[in-house]
Amino acid sequence: PPYLVGDFDGDGVADAAVLVQQRTSGKLGIAFVLGGPKRVSVVAAGTPDPTGGDDLSWIDRWDRIGQGVTYDMTNRVRFSEPTKTDVVWFARGDSASAFTEWTGSGFRVIPLGR
Repeated sequence: PPYLVGDFDGDGVADAAVLVQQRTSGKLGIAFVLGGPKRVSVVAAGTPDPTGGDDLSWIDRWDRIGQGVTYDMTNRVRFSEPTKTDVVWFARGDSASAFTEWTGSGFRVIPLGR
């Protein structure tokens, strides 16, 4: 899908996640349009993440996973604890996957093991 809707920052207001591309480098990322505070927070798209990545061009699928999920049988992804908010899960084939987590002031990418 071109965008996802969920409560990604846990404030009870709907937010949107949109795939974006940085103009100068062509690097891909996710822009979170937060409905409550009316601001945008970008993950990757040329902006370094604490995990070291700044480009999500490797992903070929993504989806919203609801708050409180610990295991998704469809995607066979195991989270170590229930998600505190809705999260964006993304992957490339069966090789790599990760999700975004709200830190209270922004988002970070959490790689998932298989």
